[in-house]
Amino acid sequence: AWVGIPDAEVGHVYFLAGRVDEAVPYLERGVANCNVLRWPFEHVRAAWELGQAREAKGDKTGACTAYKVVLGRWGNAKPRSVTADKAKARVKALACEG
Repeated sequence: AWVGIPDAEVGHVYFLAGRVDEAVPYLERGVANCNVLRWPFEHVRAAWELGQAREAKGDKTGACTAYKVVLGRWGNAKPRSVTADKAKARVKALACEG
């Protein structure tokens, strides 16, 4: 079970259902949640899914921003993070700036 940030959880379900338009606002609130230290995994997962959802909607800038949240949290993780590796690949594929 994916328990943690309520908005991120709702966004996660919408995302898994392929309902990205409905997922985005919940995932945005989940990423903006101030309890990142309490739910670090849920927070990064919400950022990863937000990037994917924004990318699916054609929002390159928004996707890049979300993927960079993942990289900011886990980009230099030891052992390495598979999620961060995927975010790095998307940042490169989208040619994100900065």
